[in-house]
Amino acid sequence: MSGHLDVVRLLLERDAVPNVKDETGRTPISWAAQNGHIAVVKLLLERGVGLDSEDEEGRTPLSWTAERGHESIVTLLLERGARPDSKTSLGHTPLYYASIQGSVPIINLLLERGADPDPKDIHHRTPLSLAAQNGHEKVVKLLLEHGADLDSRSLRGRTPLSLAAHFGHESIAKLLLDRGSDPNLANGFGQTPLSWAAQRGHISVIKLLREYGAAVDGVGTNGQTALSWAAQDGDLQMTRLLLEHGAAVDSQDQYRRTPLFIATLIARDDIVEALLEHGSSAMHTPTCADRTPLSIARDYNLTRIQQLLDKASGTHPETEIVKSTVSYDSDDAVIICDSCGIDLPPYDFYFHCSICNDGNWDVCCECHAHGALCADNHVLEKRAIRDGTSIRLFE
Repeated sequence: MSGHLDVVRLLLERDAVPNVKDETGRTPISWAAQNGHIAVVKLLLERGVGLDSEDEEGRTPLSWTAERGHESIVTLLLERGARPDSKTSLGHTPLYYASIQGSVPIINLLLERGADPDPKDIHHRTPLSLAAQNGHEKVVKLLLEHGADLDSRSLRGRTPLSLAAHFGHESIAKLLLDRGSDPNLANGFGQTPLSWAAQRGHISVIKLLREYGAAVDGVGTNGQTALSWAAQDGDLQMTRLLLEHGAAVDSQDQYRRTPLFIATLIARDDIVEALLEHGSSAMHTPTCADRTPLSIARDYNLTRIQQLLDKASGTHPETEIVKSTVSYDSDDAVIICDSCGIDLPPYDFYFHCSICNDGNWDVCCECHAHGALCADNHVLEKRAIRDGTSIRLFE
């Protein structure tokens, strides 16, 4: 590991076994290659060590040195006949590791030696998808030039474009779109590149996807649209952008929650106002728990939102809208629904299992009404946060 050439030579002269494996199945050449000790690698090769010796994970010296970016050792091993497509037990090739790191010279060497540009690991992830996820534009371009599948899907249905959109890599998203990637390709849950970008608040990526024909109302997990995600995240700019691009203002998820309901629940009067300005009429639309935006506003004394909703519904059209007396930041959320993933504000109630997930299993009101339980169908307690403490509610 330390690269002491003279010590290695002395040990070999004293009949040390050059192919000996440690407790993880790694040989001396594996460690020397990983740590960039080319002189030691050459010496070991002269002694006839196994060029493609595999450790307990199935990784070879080439795999380790490709990940670390040691170009000269990669060149040496390939010249000596190392397999460029050796796979680990997880299906990871040297190209896989080089693509994660963005090592263009290493990738070029591997491809020149015949490495498959599009191998899939056990999760069906490809080097292209990993490069797109990690923001390595030059690697993405290089892999595409060598025939990598533009719209390859992982087992979860993720494409290179969806990953680039999710992580906000606009230039890579544009490169993929220019090459013909489908902007509306969804995974098994209906999530599209646009919905992934909306979840992370990547405004510029949303605009780009729309320019290339991405649908604004793709339905994702639990029936949520990009607008639902924007409302849930409290992202006013994203909300306005999606509305300007024609998003259905009163779309409902599978729990019959509308963006207006979600914005009301998290006390975002600015988003409520934006939705109303764009024609929302869901003031009285009930969720599966029979809760409406107006009932939430009244129950939790969300004064300004209640006035906005009353005025929009014509109940009190002349109401003077006052400044909100309740504020909520999603970063302050202490409860997250384990069924739908929504952040719950500290004033809303929820259902809790004190057994599953080490006593940390919570279900929101809507999911509970929809039939969601904990992992093992225990009896759930109705609880709420009061003064920073979770307390049990008795009905």
